[in-house]
Amino acid sequence: MVGKAPLTLGVFKETGQEYIFDGAESLITIARPGRGKTQAHVVRNLLQLEAPAIVLDVKPEIADLTSDWRSQNVGPVQVFMPGNAARSESFNPLDAVPNDPIAAYTAIGRLLPLLMVPTDSQSAKSFWEGRAAQLLQGALYDICLRGFDGRRDMSAVVDWFSASPEQLKLRIESEAFRRQKSNAHRQPARRCR
Repeated sequence: MVGKAPLTLGVFKETGQEYIFDGAESLITIARPGRGKTQAHVVRNLLQLEAPAIVLDVKPEIADLTSDWRSQNVGPVQVFMPGNAARSESFNPLDAVPNDPIAAYTAIGRLLPLLMVPTDSQSAKSFWEGRAAQLLQGALYDICLRGFDGRRDMSAVVDWFSASPEQLKLRIESEAFRRQKSNAHRQPARRCR
């Protein structure tokens, strides 16, 4: 008996019968480049499989060949392609961080371990990784509460650490303007005589 999501791996030469894999285990195909792994196994099965699939497609070839059929016959197809923002699905982890300063600090504290991979806590590197985590937490907090160039996403975090000269100049000018405006509101009113 074959389950709901079998994979066809090929055909037996002697009998012409298809070789079906229906296990709940991992499967790996190894061959030199250009031997048809993608066409024979991945594309073929995605065009038959009426079940959800997560596909690592470093070239958009698999998505290009299968997404139309899968969206019509299986369900929505989502493509995550970091090199092509216009075509890619995206996820902004900072969307889940609230605007309230206390709640933002708590949420960032929960998000931080997901963004950094900890190493051995006994090593000397752990001290510096702890300092890096504190710096990243400060950057995330600043971006979540004030934004960076009007953005509140992970690309703003990268720019926060390595701003271009133009971004840095604008940042300094806007911070100086903000402080000047803040100081103007704090000055006591002069009495008229």
